[in-house]
Amino acid sequence: MDKSLSARFGIASSEIATTGNKLNDVVMFDGSGLSIAMGTKAAGSSRPDSRVTSSNDDDGFANAVGH
Repeated sequence: MDKSLSARFGIASSEIATTGNKLNDVVMFDGSGLSIAMGTKAAGSSRPDSRVTSSNDDDGFANAVGH
């Protein structure tokens, strides 16, 4: 997650949720308050607040924000 965007909009990183589906997203996950891996736990952080949703092909983002 880009800390400069967080600072620019005055939003604490703990208040930001991130979604991703690749191992390169783990750095972004670790900088946010809630991490949501799409399709596989392997793509997610090992933090206790991380979540898993369905894949992009199965409307993973919509499922993540719809709950």
